[in-house]
Amino acid sequence: MTVESNNQGIRTKVIPTPELVRDWLKTQQSSNEGLPDVVVLEVSFAENAPTLEYLGLIAEFKLLTPSIPVIVVADRDRFEDRLLITRHGGKFFLTQSVNPSQIIAVCQKARQDSSLGKKIMIVDDDIDLLKLLPTSLKPCGFKLTTLDDPRQFWDVLQAVVPDLLVLDIEMPHLSGIELCRVLRTHSYWNRLPVVFLSVHQDEVMSSEVFASGANDLVNKPVIARHLARRILNHLELKR
Repeated sequence: MTVESNNQGIRTKVIPTPELVRDWLKTQQSSNEGLPDVVVLEVSFAENAPTLEYLGLIAEFKLLTPSIPVIVVADRDRFEDRLLITRHGGKFFLTQSVNPSQIIAVCQKARQDSSLGKKIMIVDDDIDLLKLLPTSLKPCGFKLTTLDDPRQFWDVLQAVVPDLLVLDIEMPHLSGIELCRVLRTHSYWNRLPVVFLSVHQDEVMSSEVFASGANDLVNKPVIARHLARRILNHLELKR
């Protein structure tokens, strides 16, 4: 696989054991060096194989911010094995019969699906919140565009072409609900994931939000890590 990767201009690093992977990961994090876009793990489910060590490693990559997709290449293919891998956060499950070109193709897909570089547009008239969120969400690797005047919404939307939209409900001139309704009339934008922010927690407002075409509703005051998780969930569903 290394030869094939080099031929395609893809940088690779081979590390033989989970312990050495953890040591390397700590070194990279402490020195602010770049982490990998994708990890490929060869996992054996044979008796006496250190399967649990590899499962723990998969979970560690999943818990990073942003998480790093893990592609497992296994020595057998059973439903219970696939279930175990997904429970620990594995992204793809392959078998050892695949060739290097196929593995690289899956790596490229996993990289494209990553949150790194995903464009998030946030529309809210709360200036303080718009100043706070870019810093709070930076570890996720998003490209954020913030807008405090909903009257500029359509022009900015078409210029940015976001992967997900975050809207406040109550704003001067135009409400987030109105913006979402307009969005859903467009053949291109009607599938864009929309997450609403609101200080209201009553059922009437919630019903109106989802009736307008929203995908999610997050209550204010906004907790950045909660908002980040909701955004990541919807980006994954969009793939």
